[in-house]
Amino acid sequence: MPAWISWKHLDTDLPLGSPVEKKIEVFQARVWGWQLHIGDLVVNGGKSHDKKEVLKKFPHSGFAALQILMSYFEMIARYETGNENSDSKELFIQGMISVFPEITTYPYAATRNLLNKLWADVRCGFYHLSKPGSGLGVSAIGKPLEFTEDPPHITIDPRKFACAVEEHFQNYISRLKDPTQTALRATFEKRFNRELES
Repeated sequence: MPAWISWKHLDTDLPLGSPVEKKIEVFQARVWGWQLHIGDLVVNGGKSHDKKEVLKKFPHSGFAALQILMSYFEMIARYETGNENSDSKELFIQGMISVFPEITTYPYAATRNLLNKLWADVRCGFYHLSKPGSGLGVSAIGKPLEFTEDPPHITIDPRKFACAVEEHFQNYISRLKDPTQTALRATFEKRFNRELES
């Protein structure tokens, strides 16, 4: 029996030996349709997948949106770098820096404190406890996130955060669709094929 592999593709839509362009199409539909668009819809509202209806944002959905979006960072680091040997924390940090490169402009200690806190209190808090650890606030601050060191506190604007992650993903997909990006496409395809085999 055919199985769904994205919001609009069945496994029969991706036969053995499919070209990389088809794999990119399925990957884009999967990540956007099952994760990023959902995370964006719950906090921002917008058009449904098929654009036939307009959905309202859900009240008090900030934490739910973050929980949906937090797995993006490890995943995208694996696809962008081909890194299979790092632990989950290191991949999460690589993904955060890819999405938010401005983090690296902070002083080193502040950067590490922010990334460690995002890992422990946000990513792990949501996945292991279904709630963030201490020192996380959700507020409409007009930018995706900010960090204060004393005391250590992260504030995330879920609406801006969702938009930033989606923008990063669309940029990655645009680069993948460029046939001159041979190394990026090869790294992507190797990772995608590995997932198909598991």
